[in-house]
Amino acid sequence: MLNGWGAAKRGDLDATIRVWFEAFTSFGIPADAYDALYKRAIEVRANELQRGNTPPTFGAELMISCWTGANGLKAEIEERRVRDGRTLTENAASQCPKCFGSGYEYLFDEKGRTLVVVGKCDHQGARKVRR
Repeated sequence: MLNGWGAAKRGDLDATIRVWFEAFTSFGIPADAYDALYKRAIEVRANELQRGNTPPTFGAELMISCWTGANGLKAEIEERRVRDGRTLTENAASQCPKCFGSGYEYLFDEKGRTLVVVGKCDHQGARKVRR
């Protein structure tokens, strides 16, 4: 419809849908990424037109190329997943309640005085205070 064509009748696109689905599946493209890939493919074509170039033909190959590679949607999704899992409090040794970034675990009394240095800290959570 973006090309000015009329909408296809039901059943006319069945073969195309099956071939595209098989191609997308072979590249591991999840169905929830189809909309973003479609929009990305439109952007690629629009950018080429703005540069005065002939845009690539819209097809499964263009959408797959928008998925793969270092700048593809797959890499972007993975980067977001890793970035979202990264927080200072989860990754910084200085946030460890056992060693506070020193690398050594200290045991304190109820008044906060150091009782003993236990040894190398594994940053796996705080021990209870001994009295």
